[in-house]
Amino acid sequence: MAERALAVNERFTYTQLDASKTGSFRILKIQPGGKEAPIVCNLVHARLDARPPYEAISYVWGSTDRPISIKCDENQLYITENLRDALVRVRLPDRPRSVWADSICIDQDNLDEKGHQVQFMGEIYSNASRVLICLGSDDEGNAQKAMSIAKDVSNMIAETLPGR
Repeated sequence: MAERALAVNERFTYTQLDASKTGSFRILKIQPGGKEAPIVCNLVHARLDARPPYEAISYVWGSTDRPISIKCDENQLYITENLRDALVRVRLPDRPRSVWADSICIDQDNLDEKGHQVQFMGEIYSNASRVLICLGSDDEGNAQKAMSIAKDVSNMIAETLPGR
């Protein structure tokens, strides 16, 4: 797999969030690339009250048995295969994309930070310009059917709203 062959300096180390600033969090900046290109990204610190532009990703974590290596801030960062697939799907071919994905943007090995960041997750999701939902691969071809059902349900709900 291409991700395992990345030339990286060493294993990724998180820089501490500024605990004195309420609402400090990290945003993942995914560098542009095609579907087959390795994921290359940077983590940047931000504050909720500064209203930085980003999108949030909601996805199924999946198994941690076979971590995938990506390049983050020139170092090796291990993520789940499901998250890698989600990042590949949302990555843009021609420009960087700023997203928030919990398992990368929160230092999962730092229990204090993890506990603190979980308190802000609702705000992080609500301040995102949109939430991208990644349900995983569609090996059985059911995505189109699911989208059709979702559209039908949406139309039925819209028809029951007052003023229609």
